Amino acid sequence: MIDKWEPFFWKSLSLSIMALIIFSICVNFYFPWEKPLFDNSDFKKGDLTHWTAQGNAFNNQPTYGDNSFHRGRGTANLRGAYWIGTYEDHHTQDRPWGKVQGDGPIGTLTSNPFIIERDHIGFMIGGGDSTLNESVALMVDGQEVLDQSGWGNIIDTETMSRIVWDVSRWKGKKARLIITDNSSGPWGHINVADFRYM
Repeated sequence: MIDKWEPFFWKSLSLSIMALIIFSICVNFYFPWEKPLFDNSDFKKGDLTHWTAQGNAFNNQPTYGDNSFHRGRGTANLRGAYWIGTYEDHHTQDRPWGKVQGDGPIGTLTSNPFIIERDHIGFMIGGGDSTLNESVALMVDGQEVLDQSGWGNIIDTETMSRIVWDVSRWKGKKARLIITDNSSGPWGHINVADFRYM
């Protein structure tokens, strides 16, 4: 005797699998702004693959976890497990929480070249001394076209906020990102994370 619920079960299972497949396709193909600019533009590898550091500000980067919170300075508002925080010294899970390298180190972190594929680039930024000493710049064909400074000494916070750049005029062009920490004074550090298309 055939269980009267068996056809219903198989039909429900088939519909559920189809819905999951359709959802996966939508996520991967119809929400393209949810992808990194290039492999490891969001630092999710936990290292500086596809980035080049100069100076010593980025020696212990990226930072693992919310180290600024653990040292009593409020949350960094990070996305994922890793971010750039040049004040911090917590680059591995087994490093004690709250360790810092301070404002002293300076340097730059430059991305490998990538082609701008979409109209908008977003990233998180915090900390910084509100001048071009602590900034993120977009270079297109070797020229700086956009920059964003940190504002830590204005609002006294390590918390990162989302910035979105309109890059539509440079779509299809070769670009690089440069993160600069060029100050050793108060708030002479920068917090950045999660470079991606928006």
